Amino acid sequence: MNRPVPASSSHTQRNRVFLVILVALLLFFVFSYINLVLEHTALKEEVAQSAARLNSAKERGLRLEQQLAYVKTDGFKETAAREMLGLARPGDKVFAIIPTDATQVSMAYNPPAEAVTDVRLLPVWEQWLDLFNLKIPLP
Repeated sequence: MNRPVPASSSHTQRNRVFLVILVALLLFFVFSYINLVLEHTALKEEVAQSAARLNSAKERGLRLEQQLAYVKTDGFKETAAREMLGLARPGDKVFAIIPTDATQVSMAYNPPAEAVTDVRLLPVWEQWLDLFNLKIPLP
């Protein structure tokens, strides 16, 4: 009967140290790989967001270029002069609506003092009176 020879304690100790170092290196590489995968995923997402912003900026640039081209046309200038500035071309018939009642004309140019609805436009002392609903007749 041959019995196995027991391994020496230094040989067993060396194997344990080697195993511990191997496991530590394996864990280090696993965690490093996971970290790289997470960074890669975050960078992919950032690239996708940047591409979306770039496409949005390109579309806005195209719209602005089209608007600029339209603003430079004579049609826009005429429309702006007629609608925004109230101008007319020579030969156009211009109609003005004039109220027939004199009170309408005077009210249009001189609104009554009671027509002021925004209290913030009043002087401070009148704002206080309005706050407490006090009416003081003025001479």
